[in-house]
Amino acid sequence: MEGLISGVRRTVAPAAACLVLAAMLMGGWTSGAARTASAAGPQALVSLSFDDAWKSIVTNGVPIMDAHGMKSTQFILTGAVDQPDRMTSQDLADLVAGGHELGSHSVTHADLTTLTPEQLEVELTASKAFLEGFQSGVPGFASPYGIYNDTTIAAIEQYYQYHRTVDPGYNGWPIADDYLLEVQNIEVTTTTAEVAGWVADAQANGEWLVIVYHQVDEGGAAYSVTPANFDAQLAEIENSGVPVMTMRDALGYMGGPALDSISPSTGPVGETVTLAGNYFGPDGGASYVSFGSQQVAEYLSWTGAEIQCVAPVNMPGPVPVTVTTPFGTSDSRDYTVDYPPPTITSVSPSSARQGTAASAQVAGTGFETFGSTVVKLRKPGQADLVATGVLVESDTSLRCGFDLAGAAPGAWDLFVQNPDGKSATRAGAFTVSSVNSTWYLAEGSTAWGFSTYITILNPNTERVAANVTFMPVGGANRTRRVTLPASSQTTLGSDYILGSIGQADFSTRVTCPGGQAVAVDRTMSWTGPGAPAPEGHCSVGATAPSGTWYLADGSSAWGFETWTCVQNPDSSAASVVLTYMVEGSGPLSVRKTVPARSRSTFGMEADIGRGDASVQVSSDRPVVAERTMYRNERREGQESIGAAAPGSDFYLAEGTTAWGFTTYVVIQNPNSEPNTVTVNYMTPGGTLAQQPFEMPARSRKTIRANDVPGLSSTDFSTRVSGSRPLVAERSMFWGEGTPLGEACHGSIGMSSPHSTFYFPDGQAGGGYETWTVVANPNDVPVQVMISYLTPTGDGNLHHVESVPAGARRTFGLFEHGGITGRAAIAVTCVTPGKSVTAERSMYWDGRGAGTDTIGAAAYQPQ
Repeated sequence: MEGLISGVRRTVAPAAACLVLAAMLMGGWTSGAARTASAAGPQALVSLSFDDAWKSIVTNGVPIMDAHGMKSTQFILTGAVDQPDRMTSQDLADLVAGGHELGSHSVTHADLTTLTPEQLEVELTASKAFLEGFQSGVPGFASPYGIYNDTTIAAIEQYYQYHRTVDPGYNGWPIADDYLLEVQNIEVTTTTAEVAGWVADAQANGEWLVIVYHQVDEGGAAYSVTPANFDAQLAEIENSGVPVMTMRDALGYMGGPALDSISPSTGPVGETVTLAGNYFGPDGGASYVSFGSQQVAEYLSWTGAEIQCVAPVNMPGPVPVTVTTPFGTSDSRDYTVDYPPPTITSVSPSSARQGTAASAQVAGTGFETFGSTVVKLRKPGQADLVATGVLVESDTSLRCGFDLAGAAPGAWDLFVQNPDGKSATRAGAFTVSSVNSTWYLAEGSTAWGFSTYITILNPNTERVAANVTFMPVGGANRTRRVTLPASSQTTLGSDYILGSIGQADFSTRVTCPGGQAVAVDRTMSWTGPGAPAPEGHCSVGATAPSGTWYLADGSSAWGFETWTCVQNPDSSAASVVLTYMVEGSGPLSVRKTVPARSRSTFGMEADIGRGDASVQVSSDRPVVAERTMYRNERREGQESIGAAAPGSDFYLAEGTTAWGFTTYVVIQNPNSEPNTVTVNYMTPGGTLAQQPFEMPARSRKTIRANDVPGLSSTDFSTRVSGSRPLVAERSMFWGEGTPLGEACHGSIGMSSPHSTFYFPDGQAGGGYETWTVVANPNDVPVQVMISYLTPTGDGNLHHVESVPAGARRTFGLFEHGGITGRAAIAVTCVTPGKSVTAERSMYWDGRGAGTDTIGAAAYQPQ
């Protein structure tokens, strides 16, 4: 341009917002004044524009722009093309191929305001037609000399979508008028610092800076720039981080992105997806791609017309995919994640009794963590058992529960269906047993000063044969056959066991080859150094090995020692991981090995030092785990079986802050997420709720019940509930400061009430007292039958009692049953459709010692 002359300003009338479409490239871009912002927070932009088609632009300027990765808008004086010192037709083709934009600067560079209407139309249309031979759609025009008026602008609006002036300024957002775009003009005296200042101003105000260049040479013309200065100016722009776009792309970008297609539209997790369209703008900042409600985290490339990204996981499908820039959000295209079908590798526990509510942990692959996952047990000829409380913890683990009331005994197939409809079945993965014919006891010893006896309850009305297999550490297994009288209690005393295996640590398996129901527990006693009386601990057995066990209580501080006993009945060695969830700290895992058909014992202090900790036992072979605790040089001790699976609720029937007792409730959160816990205490005065609290992931918490407001000097039962599955135990201490010294007992809770409980051990008289605690968690009273079974089965007694709603009752073996001597106990809820929880406590030597255990929950044999 020979001289810059300010345009004659016209009065700008309000007009409809400019709608920027992909059709802009085809010349169909709708013009208009006053754009309406479609998103907050405008982004600064820079456009490089050139006038007059000077040859030096392509010889000197384009290589410099290429070096900085920038494209320009070239306003071509079409009558000068192929003339000396001007661009050739091939140059124009090369510019378009290189991503630059062509705009019109008229044919002859005449002052448009001096032309007749016919001459004006020729200048506008002939130049446009010529340039369309190189570029599809020519949207922009720049008036020669920068001179325009209302008449020329009206004519320009008929053929072009925007008009660039030489009027100094910046283009704010929203743009006031697409036909009065302001610029900053480069003169031969313009310094790099001035250009940097323009860019800084645009950045500060979120504006669009259009810079007008002419020659790029050493000629020294008034509006030229030397190649060195041009390179320095582009370096300043590049260093600022402000995106550089052609004017066409900048206007499109500010109008909002347009998404034309997505490829592929269906793919597996982690698929690379290509989005094609226009006006995506630069990568980063406020621009992003969304798949539904999820923003993409990984991009492979981003240009104004194409984006390559990785589809995020955990999406239901199909989901709408959109591109969002600071100036708006595109229309959407659907994408569906093609997830692989799930697989099922194991379920733990793999069996449960008919009539119980079973919790199960399912391991596998491909479990979807969104939507509703369906889990079922299936058996030919039987209605499906649909799981409740399905919680997908990860793509490899889920938890659920099954109500096995009335479920047919035998093997059931496990079925898992993801939200997308794909499913997996593991044949015979879960067994429903009608009776408890096999029992496992991990702990036991006839060495180190311990005496051990095993008690077996036969609830059947006929005599039953049982095989008792002792698994001594370091020795061969020994199996002995015993006969159990009908409806009786049988005790295998310490001398019987000593005569079978000698002095040894051992585990035990009891099984009825005829498949009849029995119940088994084990009691150990010893006399600690200087103790005035023997102490003891007891636990009911486990009905099946499991790959996972949870032990809520445990301590290697405060004078305690804690041991985890792991029984491996498998024919191969088990690789076991003990994860200690240390209170006030965090989880710590150690790996152990348990030989085949044997047991191993692991000390807590050796693994973690001193601390309070819950334990999770994980094994590659089905095992059985128990935990023993001793205190004050083994003056006292307690023991409990573990829980094979967490539950949403855990029930603890026993508990008191009266009669000189101190009670602790210990809670284990084995989840990888926090757990909101609620504790309710069932007292004679009604239910007392403790303020809910949150437990961190994989942690434990101890509650001293005597410190809970409103819970002093009272008997109570406890229900612990979590927003996620948990495990709860209870420990009780008494006798501190008395001549007999402190004693204790403890027990795991149970994850659901049951209709029937068996307590094999029990004794009254001769310094022994036995108490059966029955808790009714229902909102109506229930009736329970308390049965006392003698060693011979003769003289058995049965009493029906009422337990109020939300309350507990305690029944003494002598006080209630009138029995002096040994007897097993059975508790059956006879109110139809209702269940209860129950525990049994035993004391001797004036309560100088005692034991406690939950009952063996059983389906009532027919």
